[in-house]
Amino acid sequence: MEHGLAYLVPDVQLVTSELATNALMHTRRPFTLSLDHFERAVVVTVQDGSPLVPVMRVPDTLDSHGRGLYLVDSISHDWGVAEETDGAASVWASFRTA
Repeated sequence: MEHGLAYLVPDVQLVTSELATNALMHTRRPFTLSLDHFERAVVVTVQDGSPLVPVMRVPDTLDSHGRGLYLVDSISHDWGVAEETDGAASVWASFRTA
Protein backbone atom coordinates (compact mmCIF):
# COMPACT_ATOMS: atom_id res chain seq x y z
CA MET A 1 0.00 0.00 0.00
CA GLU A 2 1.26 3.45 -0.84
CA HIS A 3 0.75 4.90 2.63
CA GLY A 4 3.12 2.38 4.22
CA LEU A 5 0.68 1.60 7.01
CA ALA A 6 -0.46 -1.86 5.93
CA TYR A 7 0.59 -3.25 9.31
CA LEU A 8 -2.19 -1.18 10.95
CA VAL A 9 -5.02 -2.21 8.61
CA PRO A 10 -6.34 -5.28 10.52
CA ASP A 11 -6.38 -3.45 13.87
CA VAL A 12 -7.94 -0.29 12.42
CA GLN A 13 -10.58 -2.38 10.63
CA LEU A 14 -11.54 -4.26 13.80
CA VAL A 15 -11.72 -1.15 15.98
CA THR A 16 -13.68 0.73 13.30
CA SER A 17 -16.14 -2.15 13.12
CA GLU A 18 -16.57 -2.18 16.89
CA LEU A 19 -17.11 1.60 17.15
CA ALA A 20 -19.57 1.62 14.24
CA THR A 21 -21.46 -1.35 15.68
CA ASN A 22 -21.71 0.39 19.05
CA ALA A 23 -23.11 3.50 17.38
CA LEU A 24 -25.72 1.47 15.51
CA MET A 25 -26.76 -0.75 18.39
CA HIS A 26 -26.80 1.75 21.23
CA THR A 27 -27.97 4.98 19.61
CA ARG A 28 -29.83 3.79 16.50
CA ARG A 29 -28.84 7.04 14.80
CA PRO A 30 -26.90 7.83 11.67
CA PHE A 31 -23.22 8.27 12.39
CA THR A 32 -20.15 9.81 10.83
CA LEU A 33 -16.89 7.92 10.64
CA SER A 34 -13.60 9.70 10.08
CA LEU A 35 -10.10 8.38 9.63
CA ASP A 36 -7.24 10.82 10.09
CA HIS A 37 -3.52 10.32 9.61
CA PHE A 38 -1.19 12.50 11.63
CA GLU A 39 2.58 12.44 11.81
CA ARG A 40 2.72 9.68 14.42
CA ALA A 41 -0.81 8.35 14.63
CA VAL A 42 -3.90 7.22 12.80
CA VAL A 43 -7.15 8.19 14.52
CA VAL A 44 -10.60 6.70 13.94
CA THR A 45 -13.57 8.75 15.18
CA VAL A 46 -17.26 7.87 15.26
CA GLN A 47 -19.73 10.68 15.92
CA ASP A 48 -23.38 9.69 16.20
CA GLY A 49 -25.06 12.82 17.55
CA SER A 50 -25.96 11.13 20.83
CA PRO A 51 -25.06 12.55 24.24
CA LEU A 52 -24.66 8.99 25.55
CA VAL A 53 -21.11 8.25 26.65
CA PRO A 54 -19.99 4.65 26.25
CA VAL A 55 -18.60 2.86 29.26
CA MET A 56 -16.09 0.05 28.98
CA ARG A 57 -16.77 -3.01 31.06
CA VAL A 58 -14.94 -6.28 31.38
CA PRO A 59 -17.37 -8.96 30.22
CA ASP A 60 -17.91 -12.22 32.02
CA THR A 61 -16.57 -15.31 30.26
CA LEU A 62 -20.01 -16.50 29.17
CA ASP A 63 -21.34 -13.10 27.99
CA SER A 64 -22.38 -13.15 24.34
CA HIS A 65 -21.81 -9.42 23.87
CA GLY A 66 -20.24 -6.43 25.63
CA ARG A 67 -16.66 -6.86 24.47
CA GLY A 68 -16.55 -3.98 21.96
CA LEU A 69 -14.82 -1.32 24.02
CA TYR A 70 -12.71 -3.95 25.76
CA LEU A 71 -11.38 -4.89 22.31
CA VAL A 72 -10.92 -1.24 21.36
CA ASP A 73 -8.95 -0.70 24.58
CA SER A 74 -6.83 -3.80 23.99
CA ILE A 75 -6.02 -3.16 20.34
CA SER A 76 -5.68 0.61 19.99
CA HIS A 77 -2.91 2.71 21.50
CA ASP A 78 -5.45 4.95 23.20
CA TRP A 79 -9.15 5.74 22.99
CA GLY A 80 -11.60 8.13 24.55
CA VAL A 81 -14.74 10.18 24.28
CA ALA A 82 -14.82 13.80 23.14
CA GLU A 83 -17.79 15.94 24.04
CA GLU A 84 -18.89 18.15 21.16
CA THR A 85 -20.16 21.72 21.52
CA ASP A 86 -23.70 20.60 20.63
CA GLY A 87 -23.81 18.17 23.57
CA ALA A 88 -23.13 15.09 21.45
CA ALA A 89 -20.20 12.78 22.08
CA SER A 90 -17.77 11.19 19.68
CA VAL A 91 -15.65 8.13 20.37
CA TRP A 92 -12.11 7.99 19.02
CA ALA A 93 -9.29 5.46 18.95
CA SER A 94 -5.68 6.09 18.00
CA PHE A 95 -2.96 3.87 16.60
CA ARG A 96 0.75 4.71 16.67
CA THR A 97 2.57 4.76 13.37
CA ALA A 98 6.17 3.61 13.06
